[in-house]
Amino acid sequence: MEDHPMTPRDHRDNPEAPASPQALVRDLRAQDGALPEGLRRQCLAAGAAVVPALIALLEAALAEAQDEPEGALFHAVDLLGALGEARALGVLAHTFDTLPLRDGEIPLANHVFIELRAAIEDLGGQLTAAQHQKFEAADAARRRWVAQLPWAVDPPAAPPWRTLLQAMSFAGTRPPGPAGTRKLGRNAPCWCGSGQKYKKCHLPLEPR
Repeated sequence: MEDHPMTPRDHRDNPEAPASPQALVRDLRAQDGALPEGLRRQCLAAGAAVVPALIALLEAALAEAQDEPEGALFHAVDLLGALGEARALGVLAHTFDTLPLRDGEIPLANHVFIELRAAIEDLGGQLTAAQHQKFEAADAARRRWVAQLPWAVDPPAAPPWRTLLQAMSFAGTRPPGPAGTRKLGRNAPCWCGSGQKYKKCHLPLEPR
């Protein structure tokens, strides 16, 4: 059987096929919904090579008054955070400062700011006071919506060792931490059952 050369978009059907950063970002722009796992794996496998193209996507979205599909913005921000490229921190912060807030009471109208905050913190950065104020305004409608939802599960109760720790603190002693006990990870599924990562669901609602 005669071999045929692979077309530029065949990498979506064959996750093992190499693809250029430009081809990956071109396909990223076409995603309105969830990012296909095969495409996500290819972007992460490309590593630092795809970072300039992802940054260019964000910069183009700002220059063109958000003409880029919003899904592409979400995916680019998420991938930059997952890739751990510190050089992306500046463009993420600039994107956070430049994107306008959307008006209205739609809970997820400003969800991109949750993605941006998560990516900035994943790269070791922190929001400035002005950015934190903007985040609070951007996330207000979502917080009100979340507070009204009847969650399928209750918040996790304090573990028994914490009660023991409080009881023993009066005696001035501190027991060793129990093996296997740790705080819920930022990337773990949120305890509320929403299906979102903890860092993008209830973590922003907790006191800092």
